[in-house]
Amino acid sequence: MKKENLLFGVLSVAVVASTAFSFLSIKKLENSNNNESLRYQKIAGKEEYRVIGVGTVLSLDIKIPSKYKGLPVTEIAPYAFENERYLESIEIPDNVTSIGKNAFFNCISLTSVEIPDGVTSIGGSAFYYCNSLTSVVIPDSVTSIGEYAFLNCGKLTSVTFENTEGWFVSRASTATSGTNISSMDLSDTATAATYLKSTYDDYYWKRSE
Repeated sequence: MKKENLLFGVLSVAVVASTAFSFLSIKKLENSNNNESLRYQKIAGKEEYRVIGVGTVLSLDIKIPSKYKGLPVTEIAPYAFENERYLESIEIPDNVTSIGKNAFFNCISLTSVEIPDGVTSIGGSAFYYCNSLTSVVIPDSVTSIGEYAFLNCGKLTSVTFENTEGWFVSRASTATSGTNISSMDLSDTATAATYLKSTYDDYYWKRSE
């Protein structure tokens, strides 16, 4: 009986240890930052790269590196992270200047994104259906936001424009003038969020400099 109890105890410890190891391994895999597995593309005519997809990355929190193969990463390509429903946060390096259309389309778990002061354009539908996103800061460097960029971001209640002056909306992507958006309205973060995700969601946003 003592031998049986001893054997049972040893087996129990082994099972618990194995379970704990498996759990920790899974969590480590879930939270690992496998940035080398992101997919990149050399930008034609430039010594720069763009991110074009997640590749084999399994992390819930992705940090895009500032360089790839020694060259700067300056763009997030259209559709790069489209339908990556597990993605919870994305860290974008300062040297990125553009976020392509549909770049984060339907990233329904995305709760955190910091758009760096260097990005000048946010493409159409870039954050469409990111309905876990609650707040966004539009840096001073941004001068254009595509149509539907924040459509169906149901929980988005705060949008901070670092520069509230000179914004207008238009149905034409190439427009140089349109319906002016008052600086006072954009200074209110709740109003700015409403304008972006519903009132003027199907317009192109431009800022005259």
